[in-house]
Amino acid sequence: GVLKGEAAGAAADASAAKALQEQAAALERLVGHGGGLADITGSEQGAGTAGRESVVAAKAAKDEVVIGKMADITPGKLGSGERALLDRLPDQGGPRSNWRQNSSVLRQEMGKGLPIRDASVDRAGNLTNNTGFLRAERNLLQNHEWTYNPKTQLWSPPSAAR
Repeated sequence: GVLKGEAAGAAADASAAKALQEQAAALERLVGHGGGLADITGSEQGAGTAGRESVVAAKAAKDEVVIGKMADITPGKLGSGERALLDRLPDQGGPRSNWRQNSSVLRQEMGKGLPIRDASVDRAGNLTNNTGFLRAERNLLQNHEWTYNPKTQLWSPPSAAR
């Protein structure tokens, strides 16, 4: 009934949102950019069901989260409208506490349902430097059924990937 219709509408919106996101990402790659999520202690680390309106609103607000190794997410490598989450990751005094905080912040971003760009990739868009916190972040995304697309360099939430 009503719920099935709403679910079908949400799936169509998610599909349209993914198409818009892929087009925007392709456009941004033509211009060039980089970025990511990391721990301000210097340890390397990387940083939910949105419809078309959410993706359009995020693009209008120029707000795309990027994860990656520290060298890949310096301010000079972030594109216009991209952001790392360093300002939300003060040093907690140790790797265990830092990961607890980092994974919490990443889960909050995942909950928004918007794609997340991975900056630690090769020229073909394949994931690289899969170590440390970035590896843990990628595992967190995969464990929550997010999928990575090397063509767009985006991690997409389950609803957008189907």
